[in-house]
Amino acid sequence: MARKNLFHAEAQRYRDYKTLQRAVRDTEYVEANRQTFKACAMVTLLAVVLFGAIIWWIAATENDKHMWATQTADAEAPTAAVVAENATAEPEPTEIVPTVTPTACLIKGNINSKGDKIYHVPGSSSYASTVIDTAAGERWFCTEEEAIAAGWHAPGK
Repeated sequence: MARKNLFHAEAQRYRDYKTLQRAVRDTEYVEANRQTFKACAMVTLLAVVLFGAIIWWIAATENDKHMWATQTADAEAPTAAVVAENATAEPEPTEIVPTVTPTACLIKGNINSKGDKIYHVPGSSSYASTVIDTAAGERWFCTEEEAIAAGWHAPGK
């Protein structure tokens, strides 16, 4: 009987040993997976931030393209004959017809919200931001004298 009890005690100790081994192995497995989870979470966070930065950059680039579009329109210049055609041509009433400056005619004739006819020379503070809309009666001038003779004045006068 003592031998049988000794066998059962040894068997129980072996089972306890195996249980302890499984517990240690499971703890190591959980700890390894915890590190993997942290790494996956960091990679996911990095991907989200990077994706957001890319979307922001694309939006900023698109806005830049629109900003540069008005400046490149100023740089492309037809002849004075094209300007004369634009002045006499009838644009469709529903659309704004942007015009480009002739090579010799760089002065922008703008009509402000009060109806004042103001001309802007290259290099002036409002020159780059002024967009000419011929449908609204705005136009280009080759000289300041021409603008003044047509009834336009310099800004602030």
